[in-house]
Amino acid sequence: MKIKAAEEIGIKAQHLVDEVKKLNADPSIHGMIVQVPLDSVNKIDSDLVLDTISPSKDVDGLTTSSAGMLSHGMLTSGFLPCTPNGCMELIRRSGAKIEGATAVVLGRSKIVGTPMAELLKWHNATVTTCHSRTADLSQVTRTADILVVGIGKPELVKGSWVKPGAVVIDCGINAIPGEQLTAASTPYQIETILMVSIYFESKILFISSKDATKKSGQKLVGDVDFKEVSEVASVITPVPGGVGPMTVAMLMQNTVLAGERAAASLRSSQWSMRYLDIQPQDHTPSDIEIARSQTPKDVLELATEVGLQACEVAPYGSKKAKVDLAVLKRLQAAQDGKYIVVAGITPTPLGEGKSTTTIGLCQALGAHCNKNVFACVRQPSQGPTFGIKGGAAGGGWSQVIPMDEFNLHLTGDIHAITAANNLLAAQIDARIFHEATQSDEALYGRLVPAVKGQRAFSKIQLSRLERLGIDKKDPNSLTPEEINKFVRLNIDTNTITWQRVLDINDLFLRKITIRQSDNCIISISVLDTNDRFLRNITISQSDNCIISISVLDTNDRFLRKITIGQSATEKNMTRSCQFDITVASEIMAVLALTTSLEDMRARLGRMVVASDTAGNPVTAEDLGASGALTVLLKDAIRPNLMQTLEGTPVFVHAGPFANIAHGNSSILADKIALKLVGSDGYVVTEAGFGADIGMEKFFNIKCRTSGLVPHCVVLVATVRALKMHGGGPKVLPGTPLPKEYLE
Repeated sequence: MKIKAAEEIGIKAQHLVDEVKKLNADPSIHGMIVQVPLDSVNKIDSDLVLDTISPSKDVDGLTTSSAGMLSHGMLTSGFLPCTPNGCMELIRRSGAKIEGATAVVLGRSKIVGTPMAELLKWHNATVTTCHSRTADLSQVTRTADILVVGIGKPELVKGSWVKPGAVVIDCGINAIPGEQLTAASTPYQIETILMVSIYFESKILFISSKDATKKSGQKLVGDVDFKEVSEVASVITPVPGGVGPMTVAMLMQNTVLAGERAAASLRSSQWSMRYLDIQPQDHTPSDIEIARSQTPKDVLELATEVGLQACEVAPYGSKKAKVDLAVLKRLQAAQDGKYIVVAGITPTPLGEGKSTTTIGLCQALGAHCNKNVFACVRQPSQGPTFGIKGGAAGGGWSQVIPMDEFNLHLTGDIHAITAANNLLAAQIDARIFHEATQSDEALYGRLVPAVKGQRAFSKIQLSRLERLGIDKKDPNSLTPEEINKFVRLNIDTNTITWQRVLDINDLFLRKITIRQSDNCIISISVLDTNDRFLRNITISQSDNCIISISVLDTNDRFLRKITIGQSATEKNMTRSCQFDITVASEIMAVLALTTSLEDMRARLGRMVVASDTAGNPVTAEDLGASGALTVLLKDAIRPNLMQTLEGTPVFVHAGPFANIAHGNSSILADKIALKLVGSDGYVVTEAGFGADIGMEKFFNIKCRTSGLVPHCVVLVATVRALKMHGGGPKVLPGTPLPKEYLE
């Protein structure tokens, strides 16, 4: 009946599973139960539904995880099943001695019989489990000092089946036709429990059973013949009003217990972490050899160790993962840990050890001092990685691993920024082209098309109307002057500051002309955006040159100055522009400074890309691009979880330059890490470049935006850097270091 009713209103098993997953992820929910039919002619995979419940929220104690812990005697680790636990409380309150008693459980269901037998066993009773096919059933039940019945057959157990003086717990409930039943109150009878406190500290109130006859003429009876057995047993539970209220009381107790455990996890600050051993050698191998000599932990193991829930972690393979921002909501009441920033004096082109110091400090605090500690570092760009500086994973025995995955691609955040940036760049040129070639009416028809004869403004268009001072919501009500203001951005091409980006340096594309020759072609499929201005390209003005598709997966320094729009189809609308390295995009700075998805969307919308002919700023919101940019970056906003050589956790997220942006890793990574380490833990974050820009911008920009203030600053200073900036020989790419820096 329940299945049929659910299907009639469109609810299927998958819908239920999806809802359970949502509740698992909701930190305001501490417990849940799924009521499934005990018996049904329809096939129900109840285990699938029940096992979707997080073990920490299984207050009914019926998942496979809870059953496994009960069978292993782990009575305080999970949650005890409500009905069996309620029966145990009734037995205890009867005054019967459980230890050493002979107990018989009639029934083997996963809800009552099997867990009941396990509970009695772990309370040192000698337990026999019976069922409908047990031979000489009445002879077995007559041996019981404690008899628990839950077999689903009305009044099966008769007085002759029960040992005189036994405690009888009737878990069955059955509706049968018959005369009105009134159960007499006896001094030995455990009856309806009206009020039981969660900790059973208040007085338990016993009253007589009420009339068990329904208006339909049916009456409710248990699996025990109450009239006969009450004359033999020392204690018996009535039906209804016996086990049922205790089940509810145990459910309430488990729910409070779940809440207490959730609160305790917020107060508890000590992780249970498996650290990885390293074996430093007299002769230090190369960084890549060291990195490959260590086998990282599975990222899900690491996530569990630092207190992340399964629903908050999205693995990218087995060694790195994205962490959902929902963890901030779950841990909003938790106290932050200690905040440490690592900066350095102005370094040499090779770098002078900020990342190595950051990672080494975290390994020392974690693996050697047994403190909760998180490192938060920037994600490196492929440009510097393949240049003179090299990777940014640290060095020697203080590295982030796997090092190759850390330095190259990671989870694709930089590529997502590339796609978002170039989408906006293409949109700018497309808007300029269409405004120059179409009338107001044609533009209006494209921007606000009629769908099934009806026009409607989108939310982003309503925002633009509001900024223009046009208080109208009906597209058909705009005047020609208002339509002109709405559809035309009038971008001044000489003021465009938004450039296309790539993520590696290529010297030979520093100056190119595109849309000039048909001898050198990049297919439109190369780009993630339909950028008509980059369909054909000529490099270095030479003929017969074909660029492979992979060229646009890297930051090509030879694309730093280009001319677009030289094709006849672009109607001579040419302009000079360039390709920048991806991490120089303003979107990278936005990603590092954002505090939520909503905040990121607002920041993206406020990005100024040019000025109009009147000198007013033109933003991404004016182009209607902020929503699409947010979608492209919805995964990039989540910090990346990795680990050090010794198994301590690391967040790798965002990597803006410090010379043109603020040069620090993301605020979100720092905030999540501070919650996870707890009040006694440490978060070590890194300020990029030198202290003169990276650290100053950390204080002046990042701290003001995040509201966080560091407890300590670690300043990395090296003799080599002091020599170089004090007049030492220059450090040149591709040449050995001068001897002055090696002495």
